[in-house]
Amino acid sequence: MLAQRFTVPFCCLLSALAVSGAPAAENGSRLPAYTSFAPSNFGHYPLVPLFVDPDGSLYAAWQDTTSPNIIISCVVQDRVTSTFRVPSLGRIAGFARDGAGNSYVLTSVANDVFSKDEWVKRDRILQLLKVSPTGEVIYTHEIGDRHPVYNPMCAGSARIAFGSDRLGVVFSQNIEYDAQVGARHQAQSSFVLDAKTGAELGYHYGPSHSFDERVIYDRGVFVGASLGDAFSRGIQMIMFLDGKSRSAVAYAIKGTEGDNNTYSELGQIMAQPNYYSVLFATDGGPTAQSANTRNLAYVRVRKDFDKIGQGKSPYDVNITEGEGAGATIDVAMTSIDGQSMTGHNRGVVWLTNYTDQSKTVAYHPRMAGLANDALLVMWEEWHDGRYAATYAVLIDGNGVRTVGPKMLSNVRLDAQDDLVVWGGSAMWAIPDAAAGALKLYAIDDQLTLSTHMVQAASPTPKPTVTTKAPAVKKAPKKRRAAGR
Repeated sequence: MLAQRFTVPFCCLLSALAVSGAPAAENGSRLPAYTSFAPSNFGHYPLVPLFVDPDGSLYAAWQDTTSPNIIISCVVQDRVTSTFRVPSLGRIAGFARDGAGNSYVLTSVANDVFSKDEWVKRDRILQLLKVSPTGEVIYTHEIGDRHPVYNPMCAGSARIAFGSDRLGVVFSQNIEYDAQVGARHQAQSSFVLDAKTGAELGYHYGPSHSFDERVIYDRGVFVGASLGDAFSRGIQMIMFLDGKSRSAVAYAIKGTEGDNNTYSELGQIMAQPNYYSVLFATDGGPTAQSANTRNLAYVRVRKDFDKIGQGKSPYDVNITEGEGAGATIDVAMTSIDGQSMTGHNRGVVWLTNYTDQSKTVAYHPRMAGLANDALLVMWEEWHDGRYAATYAVLIDGNGVRTVGPKMLSNVRLDAQDDLVVWGGSAMWAIPDAAAGALKLYAIDDQLTLSTHMVQAASPTPKPTVTTKAPAVKKAPKKRRAAGR
């Protein structure tokens, strides 16, 4: 059973690109020291989520360390053109934008305190803010009208995506208290919100437990991926919109349902014209006792996975395609009630081949789509529990290497945020506390890396006006938790 877990928030600073000089902190803000999370099964809350508009503007949202605000900054070419402050509950949980120039910020409390017996809707736990192009807060919506929210991002992460005047919101959380185990269960919650008003249009539950979450918008629906240890145990895909949803397993993970050790880490998902690219790291050994190490894995998931009936069991994977889809990788599994099962994985392409689990693991898998249908894949290599190097490789849609891999020494990947594509290169940001700046990394389709220091000088943030969206106060009927 996974009990509640408390963590300390990251915060960081973004502003204009600069190639020289040591930037000073803006308005007294300071950058935290970069924390290198050791390889584990759990996701983390966002650090510096980036978003690229169609006009080439790069936006970032970050938690101010010296005030209860989240800062939204826009960088065009080499300078900041606007900076806004919006209220924060203490931690940033997600960031997205729409085609009209509005920003959507998901914010949560850093440490949620609650009694073990309560199960009610509470305000100021997880909020969605809609921010106008000029920096005014159009509305603040309290998430949880249809399902109470406790300890958001507990042992997991969060994401939001925009599409068709709707928002897809996914996150992990604690759910109801279970007296039999003396703790609250944990699961994933997925909401669909009306982007115009913040009203909740749909709620979807599971998997339980869920240790990392992703969501994108594609062809009129939200598509998510989760790392679950039960119901279902594996890399689970979900397609949802308003009150409808359908899920299926893309990779079954060895071991027992409900065992927190998933031997895995979720990477990124991408929509291709005819399939979804899914990247993750996992131990490909056949049994929980097998001494395999964590390697990078890539699968192609069919776009109609919501219409495919499951195989002989939820773990008879039949939604993958592409090279190797006919080959089966079997893993030994046990149901939560002790029944032996077999997971049948198909279409898995291994991008690394580490063999000694005590020496080397692949960690922080990341992926971005570059020109000519190339996929950039990045990961960190760890030796004996310590960071060793970062690698990059280009693959095609079938997972075949086309350029690299190339080692990038002393270039760290963020523990949680996704890669974005800006100016034809994949980008991410890492805080540098010693320099009082942010390192902005860019890597192109020849695996050429460039680094820019992000200067802290920027326009004065505009004041904001907050309007609270209507919220339904009635709590839903209590129901039995699904996870253990």
